[in-house]
Amino acid sequence: MLPAQVFDQIPLLCPVGLGLAKAEPDDGAVMHFLWANERFCRTLGYRSEKLLGSRGTILIGANMSQATHLYIIERLMSWEEFSVSTPTNMQDGTPIQVEMCWTPLSDHVSGDRWWLCALSEQPRLNDGPKVANLQKETSTYAPIVELQREIGRLKKDNQRLHNLSKMVARESNRDPLTGLSNRRHYGVQLREWIEWSKVSSKDFAVIYVDLDHFKLVNDNFGHEAGDQVLISTAETLREICNPTDFIARIGGDEFVIFRELSQSALSISGLADQIVEAFGKPQEFDGGSVTISASVGISLGSLADHDPEQVVSQADIALFKSKENGRGHWSFFTPLMHTESIEKKRLSAEILVACERKEFFPVFQPVVDALTGEISSAEALMRWQHPTRGVLPPSAFLDVANRTGLIGRIDQIVFEKVCQFAKETDLFTLGLPRVSINVSSGRLSDPSFLHEVLSSGIEPNRLCVEILESTYLDRPTVALRKSIESLRRNGILIAVDDFGMGHTSLQGLLQIEPDLMKVDRQFIKPLLDSERNKLIVQSLFGIAEALDIRVVAEGVETEALAMAATELGCEYLQGFHFSRPLSCEQLCSLLAKTRVFRGHKSAQAKILAEDYSVSRKL
Repeated sequence: MLPAQVFDQIPLLCPVGLGLAKAEPDDGAVMHFLWANERFCRTLGYRSEKLLGSRGTILIGANMSQATHLYIIERLMSWEEFSVSTPTNMQDGTPIQVEMCWTPLSDHVSGDRWWLCALSEQPRLNDGPKVANLQKETSTYAPIVELQREIGRLKKDNQRLHNLSKMVARESNRDPLTGLSNRRHYGVQLREWIEWSKVSSKDFAVIYVDLDHFKLVNDNFGHEAGDQVLISTAETLREICNPTDFIARIGGDEFVIFRELSQSALSISGLADQIVEAFGKPQEFDGGSVTISASVGISLGSLADHDPEQVVSQADIALFKSKENGRGHWSFFTPLMHTESIEKKRLSAEILVACERKEFFPVFQPVVDALTGEISSAEALMRWQHPTRGVLPPSAFLDVANRTGLIGRIDQIVFEKVCQFAKETDLFTLGLPRVSINVSSGRLSDPSFLHEVLSSGIEPNRLCVEILESTYLDRPTVALRKSIESLRRNGILIAVDDFGMGHTSLQGLLQIEPDLMKVDRQFIKPLLDSERNKLIVQSLFGIAEALDIRVVAEGVETEALAMAATELGCEYLQGFHFSRPLSCEQLCSLLAKTRVFRGHKSAQAKILAEDYSVSRKL
């Protein structure tokens, strides 16, 4: 065994800098250094206390090339061991040549992922031939200048006609609201930038910017407020961008920037950081506020072989990757994203066919009264009977269904089958008090939804509508509030699902006034792990109690969790401890045998166990 005295000397005397950084679980390129030896700090010119906690970008200096920067990002995102020799800069800007060796590490207990970076300084390499800047003589504006000189010699009437034609052309290329270039001018400029890139052998980046939750501004505060946000966004982008950058508004809340790649690795990523940081602050409208963040996707002209459609498509793919990572982020396009995009397009087509064939169906998971043990309701959960892959859970298709706008149709199909099962079986006559259905925000806001529910054949007091917490993010729309009020007037219960997993808005919660709050399993599962976790859950239950909202604990998988949640004041329990999702026939069979969990450990659990072998497949 290595003596401790010897082991302790390794970080101090090691001739190579060693840094240990904890990475984000979903993005290996995002990390923070939590340990480094003296050599690592000295190489970068940092004091130890200032380096610790810093992002991995401290290694990316102004002297690092854009190509090297992108190579490092791609390897880190792929969790691959690699090494690279590159120029970079110390904290004070001093240029240095280093070799970085990156090794991925993982903690199998906590699931955390880490990077070990070995850093050694090397003799500086010759700079080599300098790349010439774009020469003015290659400018495409020379013919225009000559033409203007010629026009200047024409008569005054022709001059006025020329000025008028220029004004019309300028206005036809300008977005009337923001003053930026419009989509027409963007298309022309994209082709010109691609042609310039081919001729000059230089590359450029396409930065695609999309405002998150912009629709909430129009829905809650009106289109005038939305216009003010767009004008403010245009002003912010002008302030951030260089005079040589091209900026356009190409859609409702979509903006595009073209920027020439420089020798600095920070040119593009720095701009993306500035854009993300500039947004995300609450904006006030008529006494209310809403937070508008920005998601950014970046692609390079060379990665798409200078094909205009591919350049834009790749930036769009990177943009959606940013939104998947939680919005308010930026992402570079990588070939892996292209593969994922193709898979998602294929899945989108399959979902569309599945909707036509009505391949989606419900399964039911009982919800239990925490005090009496009685089954108080059953939640209808969607499943997909895929023709080749078997039964798929929502996690396999829900994100794509949301993006394509098909989630509302899937909700409708599942609800139709719930109604069909209720008519064909003894679901309610066997004593099931109520069934819960999940409804997307778009379908909930549809005026026809209430009619569908009331004409379903199921008594309104037998129904509970569950909406995701993100549905009322910041402030619920007028249409959403009206729909909820109509449902409540007809005796239908309203529940907020997965509470605590989104950007919780108490203002929205107060306006919706749900009957039930379903606390997400991510809070319930670690309830017994620490006193801190217990206090967090207790605070969520306290919010519900203060607002006179009943609480359902999701993800209850053990007797200990059931008892702990009950002791904290939870009224209802749901999870595998009581039952896995069941088919309608299995649920009816269960209700025919018994409807009570006595003391959570009764013979009821044994009855349910008989159904597990079948329901596990669901």
